[in-house]
Amino acid sequence: MTLKSGKSRRPQTRNRRRGGTLVEAAIVLSLITMFSMGGVQYGYAFYLKHALQQAASAGVRVAVMPGSLDSQVQTAVTNQLAAAGFGSLSPTITTNPSTVVGVTQGTYITVTVSASWTHVGINPLPSYLGGFASNRNFTAAAEMMHE
Repeated sequence: MTLKSGKSRRPQTRNRRRGGTLVEAAIVLSLITMFSMGGVQYGYAFYLKHALQQAASAGVRVAVMPGSLDSQVQTAVTNQLAAAGFGSLSPTITTNPSTVVGVTQGTYITVTVSASWTHVGINPLPSYLGGFASNRNFTAAAEMMHE
């Protein structure tokens, strides 16, 4: 249908819809960004958990050796974390029994390593959108029998 001036109504309808497209694009792009940042944060958390588990395993391998010292266990854990890129991290390292010196053969030794997300985490996604709270602790443990 054409008007008396010879113009069609079609361009006016298209102009009215342009704003809706812009709003839809803004919503979709913000959701894609949020999911991407969530993926980055959760991927980094899995990497941290894996690094803590490897550090606990390295510590318990040293702890079960005859004549090992508590300081050697601490060194093995911190060296493993440094190799994973967490050299500045000060983890909490505990052993059960509390000391590895003088443990009898056949006793199970557990090394537990934990770290706070505050010290290592990246927070591109706030906790109210599904990200990790800054006071979240990640813990890993490994257990072996003393030789």
